[in-house]
Amino acid sequence: MIDERILTHSSSIDALSSAIKENSSRITVVGVLAIQGAVEEHVLAVKALGAIAKEIRYVEDFDGLHGIILPGGESTTMSIVGESNGLFQKLKTWVQEGKPIWGTCAGMILLSDHAIKKAESGQSLVGGLDVYVCRNYFGSQVCMFSNSIHIYSIYIYAVIYLDYLLIIIYSINNTITDS
Repeated sequence: MIDERILTHSSSIDALSSAIKENSSRITVVGVLAIQGAVEEHVLAVKALGAIAKEIRYVEDFDGLHGIILPGGESTTMSIVGESNGLFQKLKTWVQEGKPIWGTCAGMILLSDHAIKKAESGQSLVGGLDVYVCRNYFGSQVCMFSNSIHIYSIYIYAVIYLDYLLIIIYSINNTITDS
């Protein structure tokens, strides 16, 4: 059985990996909320850990899950879609029943009981994590771009060439208000 505290309170992929390995006598199925955001990255991570990843788009997709991951992305978009198709009510029930759930970035915002700087129209939260989360702490995203960078490292016996994709998000720090 997966320790529920691992998925609910840990931000470490190592903890999830350990839980999956301890549960290796049966197949573990981890759902990834697939409304928007870093769905593919989380699905690949779950598969790399030896579990089955199941994308959650509909209420029916909860059948057979042992845990759920709420990925990073845009929390307002996720809450609007999740409320409109019943996923958020199902997620709230999942949390209230004490089942394993883990949120990264926007997923953590959705799991928080309190969000500071919510969208003006309000924002639905799944809740269950007794923390205050500040959305857009550095201000609204005003620009984003990506670019490849190349790094050369010269060692005594080898030259190493590495390629990285760099993603930059510009924002402007505003005064934090609880709204």
